Amino acid sequence: GIASHFDDVYGADFMGDSCKPDEIAFTKVLDDIGDVRPENCAMFEDSFRNVVMAKQLGMRTIFVTGHDDTEQGLTELTQPDGNAA
Repeated sequence: GIASHFDDVYGADFMGDSCKPDEIAFTKVLDDIGDVRPENCAMFEDSFRNVVMAKQLGMRTIFVTGHDDTEQGLTELTQPDGNAA
């Protein structure tokens, strides 16, 4: 499968009490990886909010989802409280 093309693969279960898009969730993974710069990491994600934080940390991001989800993501990003309308 595709996982064989990556050195490490992390999921939400690794983050414990931390949740995306909190920066601590991303830095926990980056710290565990060790001596790898964020720009050498890729995040495959279906939430715009999570893609934004990963990008801010310097990671390569791949947004994976369909058209309806893209519109929902844009709505979430434009709401003052960060929640969908």
